[in-house]
Amino acid sequence: MSRLERIMDMINVLCLEDGKLNYSYIRDKYGMSNREFRRDIEFIRERLTDIGYMDKLSTVEYVRSSNGNYYVYNGDKPKLNEAFASSTIAEALRDAAYNPLREQFDVTKNNDSNPGERKPVRYMYSAIEKVDYNLFTTLVAAIKEKRSVELDYINVQGKRNTLEVHPMELINYSQLWYLKVETKYGSIRTYNLSRVQKVRMMDSHFQRDDEKLKKSEGAYGIFSSAKDEPVWYTMRFYSVAANIVSNQIWHKEERSKWNEDGSYELSVPAVSDIEVMGKMLSFAPDSEPVSPVEFVEKYKETVRKMAEKVGDEK
Repeated sequence: MSRLERIMDMINVLCLEDGKLNYSYIRDKYGMSNREFRRDIEFIRERLTDIGYMDKLSTVEYVRSSNGNYYVYNGDKPKLNEAFASSTIAEALRDAAYNPLREQFDVTKNNDSNPGERKPVRYMYSAIEKVDYNLFTTLVAAIKEKRSVELDYINVQGKRNTLEVHPMELINYSQLWYLKVETKYGSIRTYNLSRVQKVRMMDSHFQRDDEKLKKSEGAYGIFSSAKDEPVWYTMRFYSVAANIVSNQIWHKEERSKWNEDGSYELSVPAVSDIEVMGKMLSFAPDSEPVSPVEFVEKYKETVRKMAEKVGDEK
C-alpha cells in the first residue's frame, strides 16, 4: 500500500467523532516504524498548514494519557477531510505538468539562507470539483486490488442507479474527476465522480484489460459514447475569440485555418458534443457551428432557449 493511501487512512481516523490516532494501529496495519509514523504526522501538519487550514487554534495535537498516547485533531473535522483531499488533488495536477518545469512550481520551504523565497513559476488552478474523500479512497484501493465495486450513481436526469462495475482508473480532466470502468457487458464507460453517491467494494476480482482501456482514449475529452468512431466538429470564431482560440490547443489531432474574412476555423474529433458545445458557448456571440448539421441545429436550439430564459423572444 502506498504512503498516500496510508496517510489517507490516518486522516480518516482523525476525522472520526472520537478520532484517536495511535502508533499501535498504524504499526499493526502497515508494519511501519514509529519514526515513519511521526514523519507522516509532520507531513499532514505541513500540508494543511501550507494551504491555510491549520493554525494555533486548529492542530494535530499529541496527547499523553494513562490509557496510551495518541494524536487528535481539534479543529473542524469535515474541513480537515476536504482540505487534505483538495490539496492532494492540487498536487496531482501540479505533478502532471511537463517534468522540466516541475521544479519551478509553488513556493519554496523557508530556510535559513533564503527564508520565504518564491520560485519564478507558480502553478495556479481554478475551482476544483468537490470529491467525497472516503469514496475516493475506496476507489483507489479497488483499482489497485482489481476488485469489483457497486456504485450508487445519479445520472444527469436525476435517476438513481446501482451498478456493478470493474473500476479501471480515475482521471482528472479539466479539473473534474471521472471514473472509467468496464461494465459487466465488457464495454468501457466513464462516470462523473461527483454523481457517485456510494461505493461498496466487493469480494470478486477482475482482470484489467489495458489494451481495451487504451483504445477508449482516442476521442476528444473523455465523454463516453456508443459510437465506435469520433465525429468531427467544425466551428468558426471571430474577432477577439478568433485570436484567443488560435493560441489554444483543443485536441492533438485538431485541424485549423484562417479564412479570408479574418475568422478562425477549427475542427476537432469528439465522441460527444457536450464539451464542444460548452467551449463554443463560452465564446458567444463570436462563435458559430459549421458542421455536422445535427450539431448546428442543436447549437441554434440551445441559443434560442437561452434567449427565452432571459426574456428575448427575437
